[in-house]
Amino acid sequence: MNKTFRLLLTLLLLLLLLGGTVYAGLRLLYPRNYEAEVSALSAEFDVDQSLIYAVISCESGFDPDACSDAGALGLMQLTPETFEWVQKTVDGDVSYDESALLDPAINLRYGVALLSLHLTEFEATETALAAYHAGRGCVNGWLADADLSPDGQTLTTIPYADTASYVKKVMQTEKIYRILYPEE
Repeated sequence: MNKTFRLLLTLLLLLLLLGGTVYAGLRLLYPRNYEAEVSALSAEFDVDQSLIYAVISCESGFDPDACSDAGALGLMQLTPETFEWVQKTVDGDVSYDESALLDPAINLRYGVALLSLHLTEFEATETALAAYHAGRGCVNGWLADADLSPDGQTLTTIPYADTASYVKKVMQTEKIYRILYPEE
């Protein structure tokens, strides 16, 4: 467990003991924007809300206009190619152009759908998050490598440092959401 995460957990525990305004202040750092949409999509695609919020937080910091150096757009940072693929996979004939990725409702729908597809395909949350970040092709290749996945199902090592860091960050953020919003 890294120092930052330990510090956050310690703060969260203190907040639980102290309650009140400090606890509310931490919720400002970990918001649940787009609550109605996330709740509906969580139910539709069977993805835990805490995980959805963690991905949004880590991907865009809840900025619907976010754009990465890799060309990923919107709240859940989908690339136009991934967006096109997930539209066809989930909805068949639907064909939004890439500008639709800046519409929060559309971005959330297809981002959560992608997350759901990865969770179904890979089962382990960490592996699904690696696929969300690096692509399912990379993850399938890693799972086929006995040095990275002795059982062909779970990754013991993620060879891309940025993907390994991303997975760790999202998992830690998900834990914080679970602590801050236990009613979910």
